[in-house]
Amino acid sequence: MDPIGGRGGRAGAWVRFANSGWVRPVLFLVVLTVLWDLAVRIFAVPAYLVPKPGDVALALIDEWDRLLEASVPTTMATLGGFALSVAFGIPMAMLIAGSRTVESYVYPLLVFSQSIPKVAIAPLFVVWFGFGIVPKVISAFLLAFFPIVVSAVQGFKSVDHDMMDLAKSMKASRLQTFRMVSLPHALPAIFAGLKVSITLAVVGAVVGEGSSWGRTPASASSCNAPSGISNCR
Repeated sequence: MDPIGGRGGRAGAWVRFANSGWVRPVLFLVVLTVLWDLAVRIFAVPAYLVPKPGDVALALIDEWDRLLEASVPTTMATLGGFALSVAFGIPMAMLIAGSRTVESYVYPLLVFSQSIPKVAIAPLFVVWFGFGIVPKVISAFLLAFFPIVVSAVQGFKSVDHDMMDLAKSMKASRLQTFRMVSLPHALPAIFAGLKVSITLAVVGAVVGEGSSWGRTPASASSCNAPSGISNCR
């Protein structure tokens, strides 16, 4: 066996491994973590402002069961809001892209709705729907809905007109044209919107949870009082 060839093969394997799509983000995360730790130590930042990465990891291990339990409703609200945004966003985009009348009435209102801060209206959902999961799902839906609509509209409008003319010349129905031409050409834009939407759905779920935090002190005080033991849930 050629030792030079063996070393060259191992070096090539290491290069391919280092250039793989998931290694670079991990290496960058490690570098950021090291810089974070060094900055906290060098500038003597108090732990209550910015803790060390090791302290964060220890707290994560100690509170893992509690954090895992608390992450379940957040995940459910995120997935629920994201699913609703997909279920309503893509059909809405189809209507907007397929009808100039619908676009002239609906699209400006959608754009204008993004100027309304969701943090300001999230407490209203708590008043209307209570402290359950519904306000969180609605908050996640409102933040995730707009990126899907915008991306899907651009995707449906970017379909090649020659392909549409070809489908018409072959006497394809509107459903066949949509299934074979419009939807495949719009999928890249739709999935680009989905990537943005799922991250905003997480933000919306957290905003919805934050709107009900005002309940926590009263609940805690009632649980600490002997007469309020029955109110603890």
